[in-house]
Amino acid sequence: MRPAIAIVTGGWQVSQEASGNLSQYAEAVEEFGARTFFIITQEEPSLPSVNGRPVVSVASADGVDSVDAGFDGLIISGGRDIPPDLYDVKEIHHTTQTDERMRLRYHVEKALLDRMKGTGRPVLGICYGCQMINVYFGGSLYQDLRDELNTDVPHEANSRHPVRIDETSLLYRTVGADQIEVVSSHHQGIRRLGSCLRATAWAPDNLIEAVEAPESNDWSFIVGVQWHPERQTQEGHAYRLFRELVRAAEKVIR
Repeated sequence: MRPAIAIVTGGWQVSQEASGNLSQYAEAVEEFGARTFFIITQEEPSLPSVNGRPVVSVASADGVDSVDAGFDGLIISGGRDIPPDLYDVKEIHHTTQTDERMRLRYHVEKALLDRMKGTGRPVLGICYGCQMINVYFGGSLYQDLRDELNTDVPHEANSRHPVRIDETSLLYRTVGADQIEVVSSHHQGIRRLGSCLRATAWAPDNLIEAVEAPESNDWSFIVGVQWHPERQTQEGHAYRLFRELVRAAEKVIR
């Protein structure tokens, strides 16, 4: 049986990205034999499919009960910004792109992770997804890197920069390199690392670029990367990352 990988995203993104970016996430794991479908966080009915792939709408955290048993692994895709009050910051920076739809998305994803804990099902967070995992574990974010970190490293607009990887990490064992070049497109990033997480990769300005939870009974594979490997699937490190996600999902159904 082929493993099912769910890809979660916000409802507002479907109309903007259905024919492009969203399909890249699906194609990245389908190459290794996985089946895919999308979980769309929105209250209104969604499209029945995205480029032929099924879509399930979830309108509340309680709504994840209807999809919880239907997948073997999860990708938390890119998106806009998490409401800062969810990581105990009251003031919203003028560049923060968030609203109640992003609040709904976070709470649905939190409920999904709560239900996945202890099941062995793997999680890969990408860009926003990496930030979401950090906040889920109690961490916080820079709302604007140029303003709050005062960095000259190009993180936005599909820029490329090197990333160094901890050689003792699951990420290193997965991608097989201690330095890679990544495609980056974000203006926020991890400030305070969440409890139980370890930082495993850094940009040249020392911004945390990847996190993971140590392998345990709670989490066999939960990795967040700040870059966009779905845009680099022809490069070895991205290819191996998605391959490992599918392999981890296959273990769930054996």
